[in-house]
Amino acid sequence: AQDRLLEALPSKINAVQEPFTRVQVGMALFGLHRCKDNSSLRAVLAALTPKVVACEEELQGQEIGNCFYGLQQCNDSPEVRGMLAALSSKLHASSCSMSPQELGNALYGLQKCGAANTDFIHAIIADLAKRVAACEARLPVQNIVNGLYGLQTCRDGPEVRALLSSMAPHVRESPELFVPQQISMALYGLQQFGESPALQEVLSALTERVLDCQKDWKFHNAAVALYGLRRCGDTEVSRALLGALASHFARIAEPINNQGISMAFAGLQSFREGPEVSAMLAALRPNVEGCTEEISGQTISIALHGLHRCGGSPEARSLLPFFANATAACKKPFSVRQLAGAFYGLRVCGGAPET
Repeated sequence: AQDRLLEALPSKINAVQEPFTRVQVGMALFGLHRCKDNSSLRAVLAALTPKVVACEEELQGQEIGNCFYGLQQCNDSPEVRGMLAALSSKLHASSCSMSPQELGNALYGLQKCGAANTDFIHAIIADLAKRVAACEARLPVQNIVNGLYGLQTCRDGPEVRALLSSMAPHVRESPELFVPQQISMALYGLQQFGESPALQEVLSALTERVLDCQKDWKFHNAAVALYGLRRCGDTEVSRALLGALASHFARIAEPINNQGISMAFAGLQSFREGPEVSAMLAALRPNVEGCTEEISGQTISIALHGLHRCGGSPEARSLLPFFANATAACKKPFSVRQLAGAFYGLRVCGGAPET
């Protein structure tokens, strides 16, 4: 029913002669935030784009937040790029300040379309970074988390780093405690970013939040958090965060699945051997060995690849018998890519007797 409705809308939008007001632009795009990305949705975006361009009113904070929030299901496509170009121009032309809620909504909406990696995305992030820095109100935790989570497909660059630097004080100085799901969402949003001073600022602030967290963690939340570290670099700051996460992993006792194993081990790929990595691997082992699902070739490949720098430690070698048994029991053939990933992971631990 939703698709049929979306299919009927472009002709109706094209037939409208009067210009959209700023409020109507915000309402139209906000209404799309639960629509699945498909050809029908992209046709609606294509029809709406000239209406956004033609809007003569200056967008205010609420409309800006609503417009980008409405794009949260949209992957990169020519239609999405056209809309981002239109919104970038409107954002640049707007002199308004934005509230924490509006900033969080706008950044959250970039979670898939950030992969476009165009000049328009860079301009949007740069503009929002300035607005975060200018925001006099302290961002509540959920707005911080939504903002960082929305960056998950954005590529590293000066605009992203400016935004991270603007967000770091809000993370560090928030009087609210972060719960596990919020920490995992925030870290997951950082998965594309390499080692930079701006990222280290945010990681350092999040480490304090992990240490302060008083709630019990689910394995899924912990694995999602760890996955966010996969490109963060092997630094003193990232190791401190890894150690803080390991203390929570050590207290988790619940069944896990292939996805959880894959995400957790993928998060280790930046790290070389050391006490924090050993603590994490020791904490992971009981959960991994307790997995009751058949371990897939993809999971085995990702897990071994995650050990390609840290696989020489006793804790890493102690996991090899499990993955050897899982490989022997796997009924489906491995793809070439999976085999290559698994072999690459043996480059450090390949000489161990367990191998």
